[in-house]
Amino acid sequence: MKVLKKKTNKISIPFFLENVENGKMLLVEGSINNSKGFFILDTGACCSIIDSTLISDFNSEQTHFSSWQIKTIEGNNTNVYAVLIEKFVLNETQFPDKNFFCTSLHFLNKEFPKKPILGIIANDIFEKYSAVIDYSTKEMTIKIPAN
Repeated sequence: MKVLKKKTNKISIPFFLENVENGKMLLVEGSINNSKGFFILDTGACCSIIDSTLISDFNSEQTHFSSWQIKTIEGNNTNVYAVLIEKFVLNETQFPDKNFFCTSLHFLNKEFPKKPILGIIANDIFEKYSAVIDYSTKEMTIKIPAN
């Protein structure tokens, strides 16, 4: 497993396209605190989210430090809270501790019954790691920020 370090310049993470009713979604294999599944890469989302049903499966302690109520894409109000995830992996690349928003993603898991959706990777991660998504190679390249 690759662990992000200061001296590493770029890492390529493969993704695949999955057909859905109105087009395609970008999926990447990953895990959160040893729960394995898939993440959706969503360049239109501002904040990365994990599925709240996974919280009870986590082995390490979660730090809940904020909560909000938001309106979903379906128009319903839902509670969202922030958690600190200690072990976040995309493909075989482990990232440092990361704060994620957490809410139910049941509607996505209905869409992908054979591919458990752990969460949505959004612009907070894309921007931090200067991500480039290349459809021709089906890879997302990230750069390690200078500390």
